[in-house]
Formats: sequence, C-alpha cells, structure tokens
Amino acid sequence: MKLPTVRSRSRSRSGRLTAVVGVLVAVALAVPLVGSSSAAAAAPGEPHSGSHVPATELPHVECAIPAQADDNVLVILKHVADQRQVTDKVRLAMYETAWVESHANNLNCGDRDSVGVFQQRPSMGWGTVDQLLNVDYATGKFLDGNAPLPGAIVVDQQNPGWTAGEVSQEVQRSAYPERYDQAEGTARELIARAAEIDDGTTPPPSHYFVNTFADAPVFDSPTSTTRTGTLNEGSNYVYCKVWGRVTGDNSTFNHWWLKTDPDVGPAGQYVSAYYLSGWGNDEANDVSGTEIRDC
Repeated sequence: MKLPTVRSRSRSRSGRLTAVVGVLVAVALAVPLVGSSSAAAAAPGEPHSGSHVPATELPHVECAIPAQADDNVLVILKHVADQRQVTDKVRLAMYETAWVESHANNLNCGDRDSVGVFQQRPSMGWGTVDQLLNVDYATGKFLDGNAPLPGAIVVDQQNPGWTAGEVSQEVQRSAYPERYDQAEGTARELIARAAEIDDGTTPPPSHYFVNTFADAPVFDSPTSTTRTGTLNEGSNYVYCKVWGRVTGDNSTFNHWWLKTDPDVGPAGQYVSAYYLSGWGNDEANDVSGTEIRDC
C-alpha cells in the first residue's frame, strides 16, 4: 500500500516524521499480518473456526457411511457419559458430534487420516489408529481434549452460555460449524435410543466395517448365481453372515456370504467373504478381527 504524503509548510521536519509514523501505525493496526494468530483467532465469545471435515460431508466413494447409527456405539457413549458424570449439555454435544462426524459409527475412514466415531486424526496427536477406533478411548479424548486444546468438559465449564453445538465446534474445529446445533433433534433421539437399549428392552443390531480388495459382485441370496449389483473396492460395511456356495479355488476360498448395501444395485444383497482383505479361508471378520455374527 502506498501511503499518502503529508505536506505542511508550518510543520517542522520532526513534525512531518511524527505524522507519517502515525499513519504507519494506523495501517499496521488495521491490517493483521498474513498467517498471524490474530487473523485466525475466534471472535470474543465464539468458538474457533477450523478446517476439519466430518466424514458425512465427504463423497460416498471416499468413505462408506451407514445411514443409521450403530447401537453399540450409542450405548458406549452413554456408559462413558454416565461414568464421567458429564452435564446434559456435554452429553448432547457428544451425540451431536458423533452424528455429524460419522452418523455415530466407528469408521475406519474419513477426511485425510481421520478415523472413528469423532473422526479424530492420528497425525494431529489424538492417538494411534487403534486407539481412536476404540470408542471408549475416542470418547474420552473428545471429553478431555488434545493438549493444549481443551475437551468438551472444560469448554463447557469455561463457556456456560454456549450451546452444545458450540461446545462441539470448539473441540472439533470444523469447517462446518453450524452442523452440530443443526443435529440437536437427532442427537436427542439417539440419547433416548441409547437409554432404551441399555435398559435391555431392545437388542442392539450390529453392522461391521470391512475392507474389500476388489470390486465384488453381489447377489440376492448366498446361493444365487444371478448378479444384482456391485460392492466397490475399499471400506464397506456389512450386517451379518450366512453359509452358502463356495467362492474361490482350491487354495483360496470362502463359503461365507455377507449381507450388505452395495454401491450398485438394491440394498440388502449378499457379497462373498472371499473378497475381504486380510483373512483366510472360510473366515468372516471385520477390520478389527471381530467375527461377523450370523444373520
């Protein structure tokens, strides 16, 4: 920026210097340095902004996200909240964040290296991948924070006038800050659902995350030979397993078929466990090694 020249015949040389210095100071105060902390700081009384992207904002091809919450995750969140005796606002923030980030599912994929229910990043110091795929651990990190940044409990204590969504935003530093408060209604339904399941009145159905090493054909039953669609290579979810016709050859084979919602074709189809990465003959385990339940 070119500064205007201040001219006055009545001023001394020192007076002219003072005037120019005053203009320079005013400009410096008005225009923060690029990349300075003051430029990125939150306005007083508001959560910080950020660049984090929830998995639910990504294209499906990047990360397979179930449309419904995982009941097992909902119950774990409830147990942690009960054990930590968190406030109602923090509990609501937990469920809002879980829904916005992953539809309350323990994802093994996300934006960059984000994983888990809260889409925390190993490269940013939240923990290892294995730790962040442990829902108890991930929930504890959401509550306690990633030093030096505080977690939801401290954020709530320091900002009693904030909404649950604002508490979530301060922890997550999302590029979509409005999403958390927008999810309040859904989060309250999930809280009620968790309480219902934990009372033992509703058995929790499960789905499992798996990796497939290639695009796999799907069929409407474990015995059918008429292809109905395709499950794309990569991260996917399945509901349960059924014994059926063998897929493979004499050295590599699998009789288990997994119920899933394919990328191409109708929902509720079956894919051979032969296409799972990392497991042996007639094995049907998810990414963590848990055996997939029978349908």
